[in-house]
Amino acid sequence: MKPSLSVTLDYELFLGVKSGTPENCLNTPTIHLLNLFRDYGVRATVFFDILYYWRVLNGVSSNPALRADLDIIKTNVASFLKNGHELELHLHPHWLDATYAEGEWTFPHYKRFRLHSLKTDNNPSDINTICGCITMGKRLLEDLCSETTPHYKVNAFRAGGWSLEPMKQLAPYLKENGLTIDSSVAPGLVVQNAIHDVNFESCPDKDGWRFEDDARVPTENGSFKEIPISTFKNDLITKCRSFWEKYTVEPNVKKIYGDGTAIPFPRSRFFQKMAPSVKILTFENLTFFEMMRGFDSLVSRGHRRLVMAGHPKYVSPFAISETERFFSVLRSRGVRFTPLTETASTL
Repeated sequence: MKPSLSVTLDYELFLGVKSGTPENCLNTPTIHLLNLFRDYGVRATVFFDILYYWRVLNGVSSNPALRADLDIIKTNVASFLKNGHELELHLHPHWLDATYAEGEWTFPHYKRFRLHSLKTDNNPSDINTICGCITMGKRLLEDLCSETTPHYKVNAFRAGGWSLEPMKQLAPYLKENGLTIDSSVAPGLVVQNAIHDVNFESCPDKDGWRFEDDARVPTENGSFKEIPISTFKNDLITKCRSFWEKYTVEPNVKKIYGDGTAIPFPRSRFFQKMAPSVKILTFENLTFFEMMRGFDSLVSRGHRRLVMAGHPKYVSPFAISETERFFSVLRSRGVRFTPLTETASTL
């Protein structure tokens, strides 16, 4: 079986102090990505931040300026679908607490960053519950997509900030809504701070598995399919070479299109940065050399279903150029570019 690559996008604004504008964080990079995908026959999977859309939709009447944002979102969604890409559910519940003023969204706190922080009532009509957030989110995304593709169905899920566990709290509602394909897990990744509580160290070194109420534990005949985000160990040689390659690139070429700020992470010390680390296979900030090292490492370990993940907001001209080189090599090797739900059908 030849390797396949599922290219996935988390379509969202920045989640830090400055949310950024839809034009720069979403529309501009989306246009560049769509052109790249068209040139290489890539059918991507877009994990759409539906609660951002919900806030825009519900805020237009009191903030007419949001009409332009809504138009951008709808235009991008239509473009994705008309070009053969698929849209799936992505949830960042702290959008429920966001406020809008003077062209910017503000997040007063991150108490509801994880789905698990919502109320546990079994109420599909209350978006402030886990049940309602998943149910209403899926329905809203299907309604949005059906404006372009009638009777559109959403089948896959990616948790915001990789915050899937404990899956046991989410599983009943995901199952009820037919969301049985997941791509939240990034094997080996550990992110633990005031907002995140992610630990995928115990995940198997596999390119897909079935599971029941813990996505890190394969279960024969499990109700869910995990198609994990591909990760690899970034060694010192790769880091040094990539650092030098990026250093020689003009700053304006490396500058991302997005104009917001991310949630801050603790800064790593120099020696921590140089130590081998788990890296996500992404089109955001890797050099061509890093992408190829990661891809070849995964294939050598027996992976045939690879998943590339990234965010339009982090795309730069440099990222587009490096990813184009990467896609060109993969195409010459006969690697298939398949949307995530098609990849899941092979599991």
